[in-house]
Amino acid sequence: MTEVPAIPTKTGGSNLGGSGNRFLSDRDCLSPPRPKCPILVIQDQRHLVPPRPFHARSNAEGGSRAGTPLWWDRTVPRSPRPQVKPLPKAIPRHHTLGVDEWSRRMFAEFAGTGLLVTAVVGSGIMAVQLSPESVGLQLLANAAASALALGALILTFGPVSGAHFNPVVSLASWWLGRSAGTGLTRGQLGAYTLAQVAGGICGAVLANVMFDLAPVTWATTRRLAAHLWLGEVVATAGLILLIFALVRSRRDRAAPAAVAAYIGAASWFTSSASFANPAVTIGRAFTDTFTGIAPTSVPGYVAAQVVGAVVGVGMVFVLYPSAVPGASDAVVPHGAAGTTPVTGGRDL
Repeated sequence: MTEVPAIPTKTGGSNLGGSGNRFLSDRDCLSPPRPKCPILVIQDQRHLVPPRPFHARSNAEGGSRAGTPLWWDRTVPRSPRPQVKPLPKAIPRHHTLGVDEWSRRMFAEFAGTGLLVTAVVGSGIMAVQLSPESVGLQLLANAAASALALGALILTFGPVSGAHFNPVVSLASWWLGRSAGTGLTRGQLGAYTLAQVAGGICGAVLANVMFDLAPVTWATTRRLAAHLWLGEVVATAGLILLIFALVRSRRDRAAPAAVAAYIGAASWFTSSASFANPAVTIGRAFTDTFTGIAPTSVPGYVAAQVVGAVVGVGMVFVLYPSAVPGASDAVVPHGAAGTTPVTGGRDL
């Protein structure tokens, strides 16, 4: 580094050992007229403007002439602005989850599915008790309560596990995530499914106990008919298409309201009352109430739901062939609890 040269003056004196030049002092700057000292007059007051910083580099160091102001020196490369990387919304399929994080995910899927079945079964029991003579009013109350509960549960558990609450949603997330290398692995898919089915059964038992019924009462309502299975195919295919269409079009923030609204509407426009969920279907076999389904009818409903999931995934590939970066959370974007937000299958 070279020394910044002194600014010569026209006076012959010296205060640096007899040299012909000297530095300007503060007193010189305050005494007019000194054109080298910039002066700013504001409200009849003089305020010295501090000199611009100088960058003194020799030509050998790659700079311009010594003493050139830094903001004038085009040879000095500007330091790049720090890039703030967003928190990842997708967890790679081969990423190893910690024990604590994985336990939270499993508990979130178990509790979320259980509370969903509790809301479905409990609202059905209450509807029958309050309106015993009106089946239409019973269905209206049951559909409304189930839809509202589903939206609230997605918002509650979505940031932890993605709020699948549905084995066919997890299956679609795994399948769509295979091409991008994100989403659930096969082992994680199996664990999600077990947690959801266990939660559905416990939720039905909880609803029975809350209304002073036997903990387990096998349902007797038979639902064995081709038109009912077709209704389940339609309901499940529409659900899968809705979830992953929102994700692939970057509108997944609307998923809690959109999914809840779809389930509430499908309870009315499908012949099967829109189960669209194998875990909920199995759980509803444990209660002989308004929303129950006989155990002998469960296999047909589950098979129809799997077929509906395949149809829904096919429609997603046709209508939304390209995935957005980072889409692997199947009902809400999620990561470690408390670090990332949440629906649906991102990077799928």
